[in-house]
Amino acid sequence: IYAIKWAFGMQILNLFELGAAVRSARIRKGLSQSELAEVIGATQEWISRLENGRLPNPGMANVLMACNAIDLGMHLGDVPFPDEEI
Repeated sequence: IYAIKWAFGMQILNLFELGAAVRSARIRKGLSQSELAEVIGATQEWISRLENGRLPNPGMANVLMACNAIDLGMHLGDVPFPDEEI
C-alpha cells in the first residue's frame, strides 16, 4: 500500500483525500477551478471531478501539473498496515 504525503503534513490514501488537498491548495492560492484548468491545459470539469474524487484515473502527469501550479508538493512512500509497527 502506498500513500502520498503532501505539503502541510496531510497523508492521502484515496482519490477523495487527493481532491480535498487539491481544492484546499487551489483556494489558498486564490485560483478558481477555471483559472487552474487554464494554467494546466485542462477543463474546469476535469478540475471539479478531481476535487470531488470522481475522476477514477486522473493520470499522474496531470495531477503533478495541477499540484505544481498550486504549490502542492508531495512525497511518495510505503504505508504500514494497521497491525504493523512504524
